[in-house]
Amino acid sequence: MLVPGARDGAGAAPASPQRCTCFDVSLVAAVAILRSAAGDAEQRLAQCQSALRCGTDCGSCLPRLRRVAQDACGAVAAAVGELA
Repeated sequence: MLVPGARDGAGAAPASPQRCTCFDVSLVAAVAILRSAAGDAEQRLAQCQSALRCGTDCGSCLPRLRRVAQDACGAVAAAVGELA
């Protein structure tokens, strides 16, 4: 921003809130893995932890990650119910 002609960031994607501070995992990254993972909420969480390492150090992000995993399972169940 101090360089003449520098852009002000207009048009850049907004930063995603950080979900896991220990491993710098954004909410968008965690949600993408949890939604694309297979299985129940705990299996989805395990896949997310394998892929991104979030929730494997201090654990402070685990409650939110578990809620997102549950929401992802609910969304899949609702979609399957609509197809039936």
